[in-house]
Amino acid sequence: MNNIPVDDALLSLKQYIREEVLLYSGDNVNRNQIDNLIDEIADCILSSYENQRKYTQRLLSIYDEFTSHVLEQLLKKFLLGLECIKKLTVVPLNLNHWDSEDDYEKEMVQYKSFFSENIIKRSSIRLSYSVDWSIDEAMGMKFLSLIHSFVRNEATKIDPGADDINALMLHLWVARNISRAIKKGEFFYFIMNLFFDGLHISQNYQLSRDIVEECLICSYLDDAIEYGNFLSFKVYGCQGSSVAALHYGILANKAFLEKSCINEHILKSFYWESIKFTRNINLIPYAKLLFENRPQNVTYKRHEQNKFYNTYFSILLHSREDHLPDLVLEYLDTNKDNILVDDEGEAMPWLAILFNIKRNYTEDKYDEARLNYYVSSFKNVISPANYDKLYTSLFGNLGELEEHLRNALKKLAHTRSSSDFVTDNTVALQISHRNILESFVNKDVDGYLLSMILQSDFTIFFKEKEVPQYLPIGEAYHEIAFEEMYIEPKLLRKHLEEMEDVNVLWLGGDNHKVLPLFFSENGYTFITDKDRYLNDIYNFANEEIDKLPLSTQTIGKSRREKFVEDYELEETYLREKLEFFNLPCRPLDIVLIIKDIDLSIFPHNLVTCSNEFLCKKVPVSNVMSLEWFVKNRQNELSVNPSISAWIPVNSMDIAISMMYSKMDEYFKRLMILEEKDILPKSALNSDINILVAHGSEEISTFPAFYLKAENETLSIHSIDHIVGEGKILILFICHSGSSRSDFFSNKTNSLVKAFLQNGYQAVIAPFWALHIDIPPIWLPEFLENILKGACVGTAFHRANNKVATIYNTPNAYACLHLFGNPFVKYMV
Repeated sequence: MNNIPVDDALLSLKQYIREEVLLYSGDNVNRNQIDNLIDEIADCILSSYENQRKYTQRLLSIYDEFTSHVLEQLLKKFLLGLECIKKLTVVPLNLNHWDSEDDYEKEMVQYKSFFSENIIKRSSIRLSYSVDWSIDEAMGMKFLSLIHSFVRNEATKIDPGADDINALMLHLWVARNISRAIKKGEFFYFIMNLFFDGLHISQNYQLSRDIVEECLICSYLDDAIEYGNFLSFKVYGCQGSSVAALHYGILANKAFLEKSCINEHILKSFYWESIKFTRNINLIPYAKLLFENRPQNVTYKRHEQNKFYNTYFSILLHSREDHLPDLVLEYLDTNKDNILVDDEGEAMPWLAILFNIKRNYTEDKYDEARLNYYVSSFKNVISPANYDKLYTSLFGNLGELEEHLRNALKKLAHTRSSSDFVTDNTVALQISHRNILESFVNKDVDGYLLSMILQSDFTIFFKEKEVPQYLPIGEAYHEIAFEEMYIEPKLLRKHLEEMEDVNVLWLGGDNHKVLPLFFSENGYTFITDKDRYLNDIYNFANEEIDKLPLSTQTIGKSRREKFVEDYELEETYLREKLEFFNLPCRPLDIVLIIKDIDLSIFPHNLVTCSNEFLCKKVPVSNVMSLEWFVKNRQNELSVNPSISAWIPVNSMDIAISMMYSKMDEYFKRLMILEEKDILPKSALNSDINILVAHGSEEISTFPAFYLKAENETLSIHSIDHIVGEGKILILFICHSGSSRSDFFSNKTNSLVKAFLQNGYQAVIAPFWALHIDIPPIWLPEFLENILKGACVGTAFHRANNKVATIYNTPNAYACLHLFGNPFVKYMV
């Protein structure tokens, strides 16, 4: 290890990863340097909790910035470490007393007395607060068993209110200090391991993160950092937070290897959590491999074997394996007595598997009588409340689903950061997809809008929350009313219905089909003329978008300039390709489009209505989230807007210079403030800001601008140095309006979204590569209309149609897309 300062190591790590992305296109030339730096930073973090606090978030922010580029290397590093700890000396953990059926009536009385004596005058406490107690080991173990039973039952029921949380935290604090007193520190972490299972079932994700941070502090104090990092891996892995889970998993591996041995129970748990984690982030081949390679040098109790196989079956369910129903029923035939005698904690996952088979497989794929027998058997083990909750989530009627979704949304109100929100919302989205389909079938507008809160990417509207660092956990929670975080569907409808000259098109989906809803002066219309499938959208995007950039010459031996008829053929070709999506409506006013995250890849300018491109008939804007539009729009702005343009001709970029040569006189006439250097002297802060550069197809996941200088390509990734504040942003940068759904979280990756979040009212950007002849035609028409008092939507529409008078093909006139508020205008 080079022992370079950690600050320098973090900077070097970011630089090496960036070089991989920008220069080497995944050739992995920096892989060894990156791997070594990760090790050095990890060693520093493991050395003290102070370093953990100081460096972890900085490291995770680097991982988050480059998730799609670093995840494979992090995963391989984690899996390699997991294989190594499997070879460590395995230390048995005697848990017989946990399985005892003794009711400990006498010990319960003693524990209550002990508890009361030791928490007097304490309404809340930090787990990391240590006290020295003298207690008999046998009695201490019985007390721990009682606490284990208590928290195991309560964790699945808890609602995040201060009283409930404080009561549990006090018992957990007692457990830690009893474990310390009897020199059995690992039992505290064993209890916490089970406790986090309950918190996950009850969807208390933020609470889990808060408490696991406390466990991490404890692990440094207890010289048990392997357990603190393992629990952190578990919590973030269950929530599908890919890079955070891998970070803590790598740290746990290093800590276990440092100790040279591993607890048998934790080894099995580590593999089980790893299987679930890779399943949760859709890395199904890795999940299967981990199941097949689980440790064989340990003894599996029947309930441990059952949970491994249940998880394996959930993996097969994820990929809709044809033989899954038979495998599940055969396993239950063999092991039903072992499963049915256990408590509902084990029965619930099996009932969930059976319910999902009924929902996702046709009846000819399974033995219905056998499956119904097991459903009835598990129903007898599970409480009515938990059974109804599970049944409703999969088969509930519209009213039940809406209530279920509301409850899930209220749970999410406690999430503090958008980076956590996009994984915390996974269960809520599953309910939402069922709810939106039922709402669509039953023509329930409020139910549909309730689902679109999440499905249109709520992160653009999400407000980050902060709590004091050392506040006791219970005091950070209070009940949050639905309307504190979300806008009621009825209020959204009221707002729309009070607006004039506006149409709204929602493109929601249920994971399989697109379910369009249209609003006009005639009311709300659910478009049910035919089925529209997401797979058709994906196929179109993958096959056709690369062909969309405007070409003004024909292809072949006899190249020539294209005629009007050539462009018309391109338009006809695209209309025919999009027939599967065509909508039978005729909007007459500005259309606000709100797309499901799953439709991120589809350019909204290519929506066709009555076999015509909608964007050619009326102004169209993707507002991304109706909540954002309602709360953030400002329709009327100041007189005489200031205009700035960054057009770096001094870089000697030929394409940019050619474009500028066609617009420089116009820039001077309008007295547009021009920045021609590679980097402007300061970020552009005018009312209307214009940026000109090159962009790559990866710009939605890796925001960077490029300049093609005489002998090299320059990359600019510090976009904040170029773009400051403003109201309208125009990006003449290829692909800068493109977007895609994130593979590892529930959000849309989009450069445009970031600008809208930062205060811009409207952003105009090309979804695909922008031909240099388009801006000189488009920009004067747009600005002329803006300066005459037209709203952005109207000015944008007229400018696109001006392009169509010369290049009558959607490849040209539909390239630039409008996002945000189309009604913003300057007073004249």
